[in-house]
Amino acid sequence: MDSFRAISQHKGEANPTRIRRMEASALDWRHAIVLKPSLQILLAGKKASCSRFSYDENWLAIGNDCGEIESFYQVHRVADGGHAFTLKPNGRQRWPCTALCFRPSTTTFSTRNVIVSCDVGGQIHHWHALSGKHLGTIQEADNQLYAIDIQETGLKYATAGVDTKVRIYDEVTRKLLHTLNDGNGKTSAGHTNRVFSVHWHPTDENVVVSGGWDNTVQEWDYGSARLICNLDWRDNHPCRVYSAKYGRFPSQRVIGAGGSGSNEACLLDLDTHQVLALLSELEKAVCSVSFSPFGNLLAVTTTNIVFVIELMDMLLTYK
Repeated sequence: MDSFRAISQHKGEANPTRIRRMEASALDWRHAIVLKPSLQILLAGKKASCSRFSYDENWLAIGNDCGEIESFYQVHRVADGGHAFTLKPNGRQRWPCTALCFRPSTTTFSTRNVIVSCDVGGQIHHWHALSGKHLGTIQEADNQLYAIDIQETGLKYATAGVDTKVRIYDEVTRKLLHTLNDGNGKTSAGHTNRVFSVHWHPTDENVVVSGGWDNTVQEWDYGSARLICNLDWRDNHPCRVYSAKYGRFPSQRVIGAGGSGSNEACLLDLDTHQVLALLSELEKAVCSVSFSPFGNLLAVTTTNIVFVIELMDMLLTYK
C-alpha cells in the first residue's frame, strides 16, 4: 500500500500533455444555459443518495438512506420511471447507501449485471442486480464511505469518504492496492476535507476526477499522482461538491458536478473551464450526478427527486 508520495517516486513524472494547469482555476459561469429535465422520478418515504445507469441504459439504480438499492426502468425518451426491483442487505446492518456503480461486462468476469455499492458504515458491497443476490462485503475500518467507481477495464475500483483519502482496490482479488492521501489540492492531488465523489476517466485508465467539501473538483493522474486540474466553485456562491463525473462519448469533453450550498448541478468544459449548462435553484442539495453510458442522458439526484435530462440538443449547440 503506497502513499501519494511513494507513488510519485515509483511512477515518475506525469505525461506533460495531460498536465494542463497546476494552479486552481475559477469557473466561467457567464454563458451557461438552463438544463430542462425530460423526466422526474419522485421518491416517496425514502431519501435518495445516489444513482447510476446500467451499461445497456435499461436501468437506473438509486441508492437510499435505508441501505437499499432500488432499480427503475429508464428508456430513452419514454417518461416511465416505473419501479422494477429492490436490493436489500437482509440480515446486515442497513447503513445508508452513499454511492454505487455497475461493473463493466468484460471477459475477466463470468458474472454480469453486478452492482458495487458503499455505505456510511465503511462497507463495500457486491450485488447481482437481476437476482438480488448479495455477493460479498469488504470493510474499511474507521471510515465512512461516500464515493465508489470502477475503472472502465473493470480491473480496479476507487473509494473515498470522510478521511479525505482515495483508495484503489483490485476488483479481481478485492485487495487494497494504494491509498492516495498526500496532497494539498492545489499543487498536488488530494483533498483537505471530506471526499464525496471519485470517478475514473472513460478512456484514460490513469486519470480520475474527484470532488468534496473543500469546494474543489480535481482532475489528477493516478499513474504519477500529479494534479492535472483543480477547479474552484464560484467564490460568491460556493458549493460543497457531492458528485463529479466524466461525460461519455458525445459528452467526453465535459464533467458533470453538483452539491449543496448553492443546490445546483452543472456541466463543465474540461479545457476552457466554462460552465456550459446549469440546473439550479433546486429545493434540495444535489447528492449525485451520472451520465448514461452512451453520454446522451444525465441523471441529477436530490434526496426527493431524480431528474433525467436529455443532452443531445445541448451538446449539438455546444459543438
